[in-house]
Amino acid sequence: MLGIEEIRKISGYHDEPLQADRKGLRSIRLSKSYRAFYIEYQNDIIIEVIEVNKHEY
Repeated sequence: MLGIEEIRKISGYHDEPLQADRKGLRSIRLSKSYRAFYIEYQNDIIIEVIEVNKHEY
């Protein structure tokens, strides 16, 4: 099973830290249309998914 650090190395997931009103969250692409917003705790050991939504292009 891959951990979040390994997933970040896969460019297609577009994992990135967010800014402005979502500062402190990260975003990762789940598919072409959907992405998840999450928070990391305890050095990437615990991940809490805050929201999943359809990404507007």
